[in-house]
Amino acid sequence: MTKRPMTKPIPKPTHRDGPLVPLQGARFRVAVDESGLGLAGVFVGLNRGRRRLEWVYKQTLHHHYQGKGLRIRATVRARLAELLEAPEEWLAGEEVWAPYGVYLPLRDPIRRSLRVSLAVTRLAWQAITATQRDLAIQPGRAPTPEGYEPAILALSTMSAVLARLINIVRGVPQLIAWRPLLYTAPGALFVDGPTAPLPFESERVGTKSGEPLPPAVEQAYLAAVLAVTYLLEPWLRGQQGLNYSALLDVAEAVNPGKANFPPTFDHASNEDIARWARTARTSPYALIDWPAMEGRAPAPRAKGFPTKTASRSTSTRKKGPR
Repeated sequence: MTKRPMTKPIPKPTHRDGPLVPLQGARFRVAVDESGLGLAGVFVGLNRGRRRLEWVYKQTLHHHYQGKGLRIRATVRARLAELLEAPEEWLAGEEVWAPYGVYLPLRDPIRRSLRVSLAVTRLAWQAITATQRDLAIQPGRAPTPEGYEPAILALSTMSAVLARLINIVRGVPQLIAWRPLLYTAPGALFVDGPTAPLPFESERVGTKSGEPLPPAVEQAYLAAVLAVTYLLEPWLRGQQGLNYSALLDVAEAVNPGKANFPPTFDHASNEDIARWARTARTSPYALIDWPAMEGRAPAPRAKGFPTKTASRSTSTRKKGPR
């Protein structure tokens, strides 16, 4: 009888066996503070139901919370991101992770406040995930002759709508900027306060000035994000469907702005416009089909000819709930 050699069982990999990845201490600290868990709650949440061999110890968490650590195991960062509801890339310290439709109009407060950056990024990706969930059950649409993907245009429009809703507080930075005028002697040269958020058109918007937002401005943006989250929470959690047409109406009501016809209408046929006019208001494509749904679509034009644009204002829109 042949004697078989004894073999030891291969140990199950733990988080200590994974690769090291970046974790920015300042962002980790903000995510912990905003979660309301504290380090003790994070320690409990990370290790609940796990073998002691897989635990993340308090010393490790405290080390990173103080900003003394630069890298952590990939599996631990993934668990932190899930527990704290903070994207991994954001925790890693990447400069931009919010969708560009949200980031560009809000880039000055995002770059000057980690709390605003986390709040906007979290809401934006929750909304994008929910929109993708709704798009997945819609019939597919072919790209336009110019190469535009309707689904991507819908996601981009959703990002822009979120930015408009959050920017209802855009008057607060202007109010703070005018504060020095109240205490300037008559005839003296007025100079904008250095800590006031810059107008979006300014060439210095988004530059790393190192100046934090004034507390009043930061609180205003955080309150706006909280209000928009409350507005969308049943949809974000998958409990109810969203009326996308009504969302456009709300954005127009609280923060009026002009919107050109989506590029899908550049060379749309009569058949396309007629089909888009029947788009359900609960479909994400309502974000880009609204001109046809409202009977305001431009007349089809031949290729090579420019198309007219029209603003989407409340004066031409129907009033009342959808």
